[in-house]
Amino acid sequence: MAERMGRGSGESWWVGPASRAAIQRHRERRFDAVISTGPPTFVHLAAMRVVQATGLPWVADVRDPLVSDFDRGRPDDAQLDTMRRLEQAVMHEAAVVVTTTKALANDFLERYPVRRPENTLAITNGFDREDLARALGIDGAEQESAVVSDTQDPDHVSTNAYPDECVLAAVGAFYGRRELSGFVTPLAQVLERRPEWRGRVRLVVAGTLDKQQRLLWDRHRPDWLEIEGYLDHTSAIRRTAKAACCLLVAPDCYHSRHCIPAKLFELLALPTHLLGLVPSGSETEAIARCAGGATTVPFEQPQRVAAALERIIGAYLRGRLENQRNWPVLDTYDRRVVAGRFAEVLARATRSAGTQKDE
Repeated sequence: MAERMGRGSGESWWVGPASRAAIQRHRERRFDAVISTGPPTFVHLAAMRVVQATGLPWVADVRDPLVSDFDRGRPDDAQLDTMRRLEQAVMHEAAVVVTTTKALANDFLERYPVRRPENTLAITNGFDREDLARALGIDGAEQESAVVSDTQDPDHVSTNAYPDECVLAAVGAFYGRRELSGFVTPLAQVLERRPEWRGRVRLVVAGTLDKQQRLLWDRHRPDWLEIEGYLDHTSAIRRTAKAACCLLVAPDCYHSRHCIPAKLFELLALPTHLLGLVPSGSETEAIARCAGGATTVPFEQPQRVAAALERIIGAYLRGRLENQRNWPVLDTYDRRVVAGRFAEVLARATRSAGTQKDE
């Protein structure tokens, strides 16, 4: 109905009822703070109305850049203007802004003098040990250790000596700049050079594709490419854990350099080699390299992508593909640790608001 009436997705219709409902709840039982987390970015508009009506401290949790260039084409001027005005409002009104990368926090600090380092912070995403352990069928005390215990062995490599098949898994949503051709075409070139691998290599894509890509790959899908479509979270974890290598795609743009894909941490917590097709010098690349058991190359350099795929497949078929992890590094991204950091932010925000009222 909203689309037919020229009101886009109907987001603007949600903001009013949501903010009124929150204000009513506050009157019934007072809140200590307002947290808005997006995307979707329009949730910040509802939070702003609640804050203006109640005077509560506002923690704006900005998971992705508010002004994004992730789509294939440039947003129209009206969209850009709307996004910029929302960003400006959040930066000026929120007591605390939390981002998932240092790059985005620093970008806000540089562009908005009103922000300060103590109220513009970076807290990354993380992984949930218990969630992963349940999906993989690991119970009890094992959940308190690494998700899969043999990944803690510093000398661990794939123990499946000379396997018959190498399965590569790409799990997630593929839209905008995140195009399958960025790794399907290089893999096709590898299999042309290495005909002895035909029938021994499969690429499984589990997730949603935008309409343009669905039409393309429905018509031109090679026999070694399987497109499974959407999988629930548990199934996606199992699919990834069974693969020789999982792929993570982050095209080089402002958005990707200021945002770490949330699934990175979960992929690193699984006993599977990671091929990160990510921007050079980005925080995503640095985390993957520090965590170990990972290869990183830029998504936009097909020759390097092909070379990386060839090395990974060859190593796996020889039974020598490394998937060891540096768990002292990964432990800092455990969800309990990350949640603790966010709790500290909330505590400071509410204490600060209480002090200002007393004054």
